Amino acid sequence: MWMAHLYNKFQITGAPMFDNIAALVMVFDLNNLSSFSELKKWVSCNNIESFDILLCIGNKADLVLDHSAHVEYRRRRVEILYKQC
Repeated sequence: MWMAHLYNKFQITGAPMFDNIAALVMVFDLNNLSSFSELKKWVSCNNIESFDILLCIGNKADLVLDHSAHVEYRRRRVEILYKQC
C-alpha cells in the first residue's frame, strides 16, 4: 500500500514497486469540490491505464447537507430499530 497527497505533486511512476501495483484508489473530499478538480488534474498528468482496478471514492458524505447517504442511513437505522422490537 502506498499513500500520497496530491499537494506533494506525487507522480504514480515514482511509487515504490510501481510495476507491481495492480489497483489504484483515488479519494476526494465531497465537502470540498476543489479536491475533485485537483484529482482530475492529477489524473490527466499520470498514466493510470495500466492498473487492473481503478476506484474513485467520494469521502465525507456525512458533511454534505441533504446528501442521499443521509436518507439511506436513516432508512437502515429505522429497519434495525423495528427488527429489534
